[in-house]
Amino acid sequence: IIIQHISVKDNADFGHYLGQILRFIWTEDPCDEIRVMLMHFQDESGSFSADKEIKQSFTSLGLRWKMVNNDPETGKRIEILGIRRSDIECKSKINSCLLYTSPSPRDS
Repeated sequence: IIIQHISVKDNADFGHYLGQILRFIWTEDPCDEIRVMLMHFQDESGSFSADKEIKQSFTSLGLRWKMVNNDPETGKRIEILGIRRSDIECKSKINSCLLYTSPSPRDS
């Protein structure tokens, strides 16, 4: 399953819908892991970072940092987060899971 983009009408609802998407993926796909690519954007000071609220939505659902991919040709930075099915199964109660993913840079 590849999801290229997630949008919500109200950003306050992002975490809720993200949880629904993750729950659907874990239910419908026998995958062992879900990975997410977060785009980093350059701020006024020249620093790159992902949107803090969006990243918090992912980490609150159990996704953890896997790697950062810096593309020197384009100047783009992508942070990859992931969660393994075994991490979820170890918890006593799961309310949701994650997915916004694209092919891994390793796939090319």
